[in-house]
Amino acid sequence: MSTSIPTTFIDHEVVDNAGNKLGKVSDVLSDNATLQPHWLVVQSGVLEHGHFVPVQGSFANEADQIVVPYDKDVVAHAVKAHRDHVLTPDDERQLSEHYGLN
Repeated sequence: MSTSIPTTFIDHEVVDNAGNKLGKVSDVLSDNATLQPHWLVVQSGVLEHGHFVPVQGSFANEADQIVVPYDKDVVAHAVKAHRDHVLTPDDERQLSEHYGLN
């Protein structure tokens, strides 16, 4: 199993550690200072809102899927992505708390 993080994320399927499908990446938000990918916007369906999922702790498996260390229920209850995919400081605080990030 690869432990690398892909350099491109868009349209990659996202799964949890158990292999449950969470959706596909529709956008990536990068840190403004480092330009490193920080948040994935994962769309679970065509008509569904996307949810923000941290890049931290994710890796690509042999099937070229992005595996994230959060189960489907955790992702489903995360802050929904706004249409423009812009994170407010309050959104980022809520997401950090939700996912247990520093």
